Amino acid sequence: MEITNTPKLTDEVTKALRGQCARRASTICLMLQEAEKEGLSEDHARRAIYKYGEAIGQDIKAQMKDPSDMMEFAGNFAVGLDRNIYEMETMASDENKLYIDFHYCPYVEQWLKMGKTADEINRLCDIAMEGDRAIGDQFTDFRFILGKTIAQGNSVCQLRFERRTP
Repeated sequence: MEITNTPKLTDEVTKALRGQCARRASTICLMLQEAEKEGLSEDHARRAIYKYGEAIGQDIKAQMKDPSDMMEFAGNFAVGLDRNIYEMETMASDENKLYIDFHYCPYVEQWLKMGKTADEINRLCDIAMEGDRAIGDQFTDFRFILGKTIAQGNSVCQLRFERRTP
């Protein structure tokens, strides 16, 4: 499997913000490598990243008047400069769903620079996605679904939030 991850946006602010993401990606990878040397599993990293996502989800929820309103959630999730970092495109947004495609991933780019294999990158990506899973779990009316990912060799990462059916 070959991973293709080419940015289209290359302005200085976006590049600087991606640099911060790259440092986080390196940190995640290096912490896992050191943990493995000690015989530890990746579970601690998954839990820590999940807790990070919980805090983000709670912050989003606190900004909302109605945490069951998908449109309000869409207006608070991944806004501002984050959209450029990941070259996000909203594919669908209504009262039942928010579908966002990420066309670039600075984490994947950093792991490629670190010489990680496609399988290692896919695993690292899945661990990093614990944060988004946790964001989704903060909302009782929504569920998070991870679709295709760049780390799997796809051209996009598909983040999906859908209304839970009773």
